[in-house]
Amino acid sequence: MPITIIVEDGSNVANANSYLSAPDARAYAANRGVALSDDDDVIASQLIVGMDYLEARECDMQGSRTYDDQALAYPRTGVVINCKAVADDAIPSQLKGALAQLVMALE
Repeated sequence: MPITIIVEDGSNVANANSYLSAPDARAYAANRGVALSDDDDVIASQLIVGMDYLEARECDMQGSRTYDDQALAYPRTGVVINCKAVADDAIPSQLKGALAQLVMALE
């Protein structure tokens, strides 16, 4: 059975389980000279493992969840990156990059 990735885009996507799709993770890696698996299920599994790690670190994150019923730690209110407030409905590129780096480490 294929693994389904549901990407959180900041709008409180129901049942979201990732901040990146498999193609997004592949593009990030390719831009850094790393080839990820061609199998979407392999990448999906790695994305979920990476998300497990990120979600376990929620207590170290700034701010608080934007929505009471959101599936993941982001979006968040009260987040500042590089002295600039992050929109309450945004998924920071730094977080997406961290997830992609975790996928690359699992490759």
